[in-house]
Amino acid sequence: MEYGLTPSSLHKRRRDITARGTSASAASARRMQPKCVIVMVGLPARGKSYIVRMIRRYMNWLDFPTRVFNAGDYRRADGNAGASSDYFSSSPSKVSGREKYAKLALDDLLRWLTDDNGHIGILDATNTTRARRAWVVEAVHDFNPDIHVLFIESVCDDKEILDANYKMKLSNADYVGWDSAEALADFRRRVALYEKVYEPIVDEYEGALSYIKLVNVGRRVTGNMCHGLLKSELLFYLANIHVKSRRIWLVRSGETLNDTGDLRGLHHDSPLTPKGTIHAARIHEFVARKTRGALPGEATAAAAAAAAAAAGGGGGAARVATDSGSVAGAGVGSAAKASVVEAAAPAASSSRGSGRFSSLGSANPNLGVSYEVWGSTASSVRDSLDFCQAKAELIIHTSILNELGGGDFKGLGRTFRSCF
Repeated sequence: MEYGLTPSSLHKRRRDITARGTSASAASARRMQPKCVIVMVGLPARGKSYIVRMIRRYMNWLDFPTRVFNAGDYRRADGNAGASSDYFSSSPSKVSGREKYAKLALDDLLRWLTDDNGHIGILDATNTTRARRAWVVEAVHDFNPDIHVLFIESVCDDKEILDANYKMKLSNADYVGWDSAEALADFRRRVALYEKVYEPIVDEYEGALSYIKLVNVGRRVTGNMCHGLLKSELLFYLANIHVKSRRIWLVRSGETLNDTGDLRGLHHDSPLTPKGTIHAARIHEFVARKTRGALPGEATAAAAAAAAAAAGGGGGAARVATDSGSVAGAGVGSAAKASVVEAAAPAASSSRGSGRFSSLGSANPNLGVSYEVWGSTASSVRDSLDFCQAKAELIIHTSILNELGGGDFKGLGRTFRSCF
């Protein structure tokens, strides 16, 4: 994936923003950001409405009141639902009719920003020509020059994504009661009509615009004139979106010395016990098995080695299975957390507590699944994540996750058995 900013700077900035977002003053500071009109750009079935829904959910979560105004909804509400592809031709009368609905949507959007204390209004339409985009900028400026305009263009040439999007379009209100084959053919004709007049955003003509361009729904993301907290926040977010389903596991680390009472005083950050090390290996096996990334018994063999090493250091004993069966005594202990996203087969590491990922050579060498690992900065989490193999696409230890509590599982480290 390509970014307009480097991944390391994005993650550093995201941590800073999230830390600031925990205070009431930060929420007030966000509200002081200029109001913004987000204008979608792109051919039909390029994922614009999908992106819009994610932006609306995310920005509302960040306490920026956000609402979507879809020009197609205004057309359908006016009795033009089910219009065939001929309606979308480039004849002056047809263009004038479609622009009427874009104007209605933009007028309502601007009133909402002013009258209802909105902060971000999203104009969801194709806006495929430079003339249309210039009209939007002029209309917003005439209404209130202090309102910012940000264009988000979605470009897609991935056949797999397009085919899926085309089929999804057949379920909207324009094709109710249509034969599926006829509906698909009509929609393809509609796209072809838009392609004839489509003018992508290019710096040669529109370099003064603030815009974010996404290629194939996040495979490549570029930004132009994206200054300020709100726009840079959107750039970071859109650089991390995806359309394919992924597994996410939220995992507590294993038993720590603090759980067993072997440390004097109160220690919020302590290393794993031998049982906790076995638990980490069992999590490793569970994820590997679910993604079919490891051969049977690899993770439990790593667990046996870890337990033997820990027992040699005077730790408590634990029984470990040598195949893919269960492990006794794997506890769910400390309040530190780790999360594993779409993981492939991990392998054990000998660098305990280093936060680095290295392999002992026990993992399947034919892995093809990339994955990301996120964990807190606690020692027990670093120890646990050492069992993830070195091919992780992205490895992040962040203090943001330190704030998560154990919830209903807190204090169950000595009595809770592994459910993996």
